[in-house]
Amino acid sequence: MNKVLTIFLAIFIIGAIGSLAYVIAKPNAGERFTEFYLLGTEGKAENYPKELALGEKAKVLVGIVNREGIIVKYRLEVRQAQIILAQVDGIALDNTQKWEGEVEFALTSGQGRQKIDFWLYREGDQPYLTLHLWVEVK
Repeated sequence: MNKVLTIFLAIFIIGAIGSLAYVIAKPNAGERFTEFYLLGTEGKAENYPKELALGEKAKVLVGIVNREGIIVKYRLEVRQAQIILAQVDGIALDNTQKWEGEVEFALTSGQGRQKIDFWLYREGDQPYLTLHLWVEVK
């Protein structure tokens, strides 16, 4: 009986070690996504530009974090309706790499409450992610 239990215990330990080795060698990939965010110029989620005159320059801090599992090339556009106010090309990020950059733009038309769109492209012609900011044009 002791011999059978010893053999069973040895098989169980070998199986547990094999399972542990598999889990370590092949971790779960998890969800793949890109973080895309806007911050005020102080690096906080506050003090965004709220009122602008036509031609007045505004600044925001834009952040991108690649969690796609591969190297990705991004392009950023700042738009007011169909007008491109600013653009940043050539943002290439490795997996888990982060980019934060100050983006400056100025409104060229409009009055009242205006929507400013931030379009993030991921190696294509269609926006991958979008954010927006509302400003009052004086």
